[in-house]
Amino acid sequence: MDVWYIDPAGKNLEIVIADAKKAILETGLGWFSRFDDMKEVLRTLIEDPESNESTSGFGVNPSPIRHFMTGFIAHSMGKNDLARERIQKALDSGCLKEFEPKMHAALEATEKQSD
Repeated sequence: MDVWYIDPAGKNLEIVIADAKKAILETGLGWFSRFDDMKEVLRTLIEDPESNESTSGFGVNPSPIRHFMTGFIAHSMGKNDLARERIQKALDSGCLKEFEPKMHAALEATEKQSD
């Protein structure tokens, strides 16, 4: 991730904007396109390590937040066995207390459905 310094007087603003635009066009748009496909989102959550080079903020594998996100993505895709497994792991961690009602509701909804 790049951080651009802008001179307080704005002397380098044009150069910074041009470089930021280049970074968005060359890297940023491809990153967003990659995650247009929910299968790729799920694959990333299941398989990929967290990396500051490409993706970050979704927790190491395994971690409660990673289980939480994987479970709800799987649930949205109708992959109920995986959803139940991962949401239960997130719930069992005790780390996401504020989301416990939502996790219980999702588990209940997946119990009524099968893959």
